[in-house]
Amino acid sequence: MVIHYLIAGFGIKPNGGMRIIYEQARRLAQRGHRVELHHFERFSSDRLRRLPRQLWYFLKAGRTTKPDWIDLPASVRCTYRFFAQPLSPEPGARVIATYWKTHDLIADNKRADVQFFYLIQGFETWIAGEERLYRQWRDASVNLTVSKWLQRKVIKVSGQAVLVPNAVDFDAFGNDNPDGMRGKTVLFCSMASAKKGSADVAAALNLLHQSGAGFEVTSFGDAHPSAFGLSAPCTHFQTPDQSTIRALYNEAAVFISASHSEGWGLTLAEATLCGCALLVSDTEGHFEFARPGKSAFFFRRGAADVIARKLQFLLNRPNLRAQLNSNAMADLAPYTWDNAIDQLEAALEART
Repeated sequence: MVIHYLIAGFGIKPNGGMRIIYEQARRLAQRGHRVELHHFERFSSDRLRRLPRQLWYFLKAGRTTKPDWIDLPASVRCTYRFFAQPLSPEPGARVIATYWKTHDLIADNKRADVQFFYLIQGFETWIAGEERLYRQWRDASVNLTVSKWLQRKVIKVSGQAVLVPNAVDFDAFGNDNPDGMRGKTVLFCSMASAKKGSADVAAALNLLHQSGAGFEVTSFGDAHPSAFGLSAPCTHFQTPDQSTIRALYNEAAVFISASHSEGWGLTLAEATLCGCALLVSDTEGHFEFARPGKSAFFFRRGAADVIARKLQFLLNRPNLRAQLNSNAMADLAPYTWDNAIDQLEAALEART
């Protein structure tokens, strides 16, 4: 198959959604498919105030042929264009929009000899608005969803969606600290986006620190926790590479995700493989493989006091943390990339 991905942005900085796209592309190429990644920076819906930052991204991306934070095969072709534009794909090709802005590129340019798909990784109402997303789901040739809860939601609106589940790299992440000597280290991903809930984690850690509880805090991501008012001591790693992230997971006793919206929960899966116990918000995507009280402790979104109370409970119970991680490992076992690409290939081939 010839497969074209339409991508918003140039992939300069790693994030979960972009990692899934690149992993799909990499593994499809390894199976012999011709894969092209088309990156666009500026769309007709963009505001003018974003123009300087977009131009900087364009110049930076123009100096490389592929993102430097993920290993893409030489056979995967990457193109970078400042202004978004529809493709003219060859007959029989598959075109996959990966974001609501890139979906606009295919909505009015469909052809009978090309198969069009829309990869949906989250319910992005904070960006596009609910009605716009619903309209795109209804207009898509085939909706592809990365989780069961998204599949149910999209089917309710559009009548059709195919599950192409997310996966985690069992080779890239693993438990390097099997004896469980992790102390009381807490790890979280500190991100500038408000929907990631970093401010909730900071508030909870402050409460716990003020109570006199003894623990250590480590974070990684694109924003220092001090930006969210964290006063507890913290060691922060600014957008580290994958090997560093693995090491951080392996040092942590508990991994916290307070995200307000999540399509699947990639960091939860990575942390699980590295031996962490999970303390997570009740956003829909966190339930995809984690079970409340069995493989993770859950809390209400935005409830800093509940986060603090449950975190202290977990930090004082190493045996419970080990049991939660063991259960999470079992729940995560089916989510391999081989299984995920099998289902993606089947979805892309189903309309031949």
